[in-house]
Amino acid sequence: MRLIIEDSFDPRHNLAREETLLEQTREDTIYLWRNEPSVIVGRHQNTWAEVNTQVCQQKDIPIVRRLTGGGAVYHDLGNINLSYIFVEGDVVAQQKKGLSLILDFLQSRGAACFLSGRNDICMTDTAGAIVKICGTAMTQREARGIIHGCVLYDSDLCSLSSVLTPRSEKLRSKGIPSVRSRVGNLRNLVPALKRLDCDGFFADWCSTLATVCKPAPISNAKELARVEQLMSEKYGTNAWNIGRNPGYTMENRCRFPVGMVEFHAEMKGGKIKHCCFTGDYLAAGDFEEIAALLQGCVFTRGAIETALAELDLRPFFGTESRAEILDFLEGRSQ
Repeated sequence: MRLIIEDSFDPRHNLAREETLLEQTREDTIYLWRNEPSVIVGRHQNTWAEVNTQVCQQKDIPIVRRLTGGGAVYHDLGNINLSYIFVEGDVVAQQKKGLSLILDFLQSRGAACFLSGRNDICMTDTAGAIVKICGTAMTQREARGIIHGCVLYDSDLCSLSSVLTPRSEKLRSKGIPSVRSRVGNLRNLVPALKRLDCDGFFADWCSTLATVCKPAPISNAKELARVEQLMSEKYGTNAWNIGRNPGYTMENRCRFPVGMVEFHAEMKGGKIKHCCFTGDYLAAGDFEEIAALLQGCVFTRGAIETALAELDLRPFFGTESRAEILDFLEGRSQ
């Protein structure tokens, strides 16, 4: 079995390399990697239903869609990702092997962790509550497949909470929703690990795996070319990361100086397919003018702002604050 240790922290590169390994590797492979702050959503999820996109934009945190299913997760350098890529074999047995690669190592380092349900590795905290320290997901292509897990070792849980807070009360999606779980950092749950930072834990895991696997050489030209292609054509594009969102509708309402305004929008492919305004308001402007400008607009704050850039919004909402109006149209106003 091969071992590949990734030195890039770019989520777009790392997910592209994982898919490349799924396509090209000739033997079972363990791929160990970490990402800079980012949100990684499941293949069949709706980013708008799972992620606080406004916080991501403010903090310059990319949102990237992965190849596997499952829920949305927050990554940073306090997380460690292990992908087990297999080329053939019984799926149930391979899934068990992939989970064991994670579970056995964590237990060997003093973690009293256990499997919970189908996808989670959990522990019990000092208060007796069960917390998730690792979620897993998988995908298959004929006989080949990926089983990967993201271990919370010393992640920024405040950032995790802020970016994974969706606007579910305003949005009805056909996508697969995340199962919200209480999470905890492994470092805080295992006394023997409190003095070991994530770099040290990552290095320990790498060296342990190297005793039972073949460390792989630098990627060959064919692999590098495919990684670059997937980054430019897939993982680095809005078409994959946002445009694959399932159809959904969003409703929002907010009181402005002109009265209560309600915004109704139907989305498809990451764009506003149709929208309209209703409510109890006395506005000087005709909201159909705004609706026409938003028709076909990509549903991002920047795109909405550009679409309305030439329009004076004061007669419609009675406020000077374009930021407040954009918050409302993006679904963030209360």
